[in-house]
Amino acid sequence: MRAMNFWVNKKTAILLIVALGLVAACGRRSHVIVEAHRDVKSFNMRGNELFYRGDYAGAARNYDRARLLARRVDDRPGEAESINNLGQLYLVAKDYDAAKDKFDQAYAINQEIGNRQGMAANLNNLGSVYIEFGDFDSAMQVLDQARKISRQEHDSLSEAVAINNMGLAAMESGDLKLAEDRFLKALRMALDLKRHRLAAACLQNL
Repeated sequence: MRAMNFWVNKKTAILLIVALGLVAACGRRSHVIVEAHRDVKSFNMRGNELFYRGDYAGAARNYDRARLLARRVDDRPGEAESINNLGQLYLVAKDYDAAKDKFDQAYAINQEIGNRQGMAANLNNLGSVYIEFGDFDSAMQVLDQARKISRQEHDSLSEAVAINNMGLAAMESGDLKLAEDRFLKALRMALDLKRHRLAAACLQNL
């Protein structure tokens, strides 16, 4: 009987050791994934810093590193953000077809995962592309969609950006009264939020 208990206990001990090993391995893997997600965010943030400095080549390298790493670790929000950021670079380079393609890709990912704030950001950028295309009806449509999503998500800054962009679309289409109305509304929101860069843009547009 003791021998039997010894083997049962030995077998149990082995199973426990294996189980603990698996838990430890899962813990290490989880830690690696968390670190990778942080790296995705860091690459995107570094890309943004370089973008605002005007170092577009450096920004592109960081955004692409973020995109590749995000895809490897299945970080869908990070992948969408990096693709959207690459679209911004194409927008600055006036490659509007490529910019639209990136914004469409990012929107599709954000829609799939239910990231509504990401969707609003993508739609705001698509509005800018449609303005460059001279398709002001489409610009107004996607920007109004961005405005509604932002309001539903209580994201006043994104809503103000959409309204300001709607003013740009109205101005480019020749509807100066509507443009003025949108710029003033966006300006009031920007001042309330103490977003001085957006407020300055609204004033410049006025």
